[in-house]
Amino acid sequence: MTNLLIIDKNKGMSEEVSNYLSLWGYNTFITDTKEDAINKLKTLPFDIIFIDESILGKGPIDTIKSIRTFAYNIPFIMTFSSSRSDSIHLIEQAKEDVADTLFKPYCGERLMFLIEGLLSRCEGKGKNACKGIL
Repeated sequence: MTNLLIIDKNKGMSEEVSNYLSLWGYNTFITDTKEDAINKLKTLPFDIIFIDESILGKGPIDTIKSIRTFAYNIPFIMTFSSSRSDSIHLIEQAKEDVADTLFKPYCGERLMFLIEGLLSRCEGKGKNACKGIL
């Protein structure tokens, strides 16, 4: 079974996405902090990580860098609440580590397209095969 980690401070949105993905057979886990995400990653294998631009704590870039120190081959999808100008700055900072981006509200078809595409591109690949695909 495919495990997806959602790191987002908006619990309501995360739960909606989690419920939708569970209908398609995915196991989803939700957190809103870097620390909890790292704890989950140390206990469970994850196939894709969704990380929001506005997570609690030090932010998405610091969280990605921390996770990459021990989980270097899990693709990240960075999510955004809007197409603000600072979103482009974050994408530039994270382009080495982020496989794709997704803007809210999510379109279910686009979400499934991203997940299935990443899973098929990254399956059985070696170190660094799925980071920085963006």
